[in-house]
Amino acid sequence: MCQMTGFESEGFDRVLGLHERSLASSVICALGVRDPEDENAFLPKVRYGDAEMVLTV
Repeated sequence: MCQMTGFESEGFDRVLGLHERSLASSVICALGVRDPEDENAFLPKVRYGDAEMVLTV
């Protein structure tokens, strides 16, 4: 499992042929149903603070 943190809109537009229709992607939304056999479904969520996830220079 990994999180979605942005997307390459140019790639989506190319694959979906949006330019030819004078369209462009601006957002994406993941839809789905959890696998009933997902072993991780009931584990506690883990959240990290900004200081642990963001490197500032």
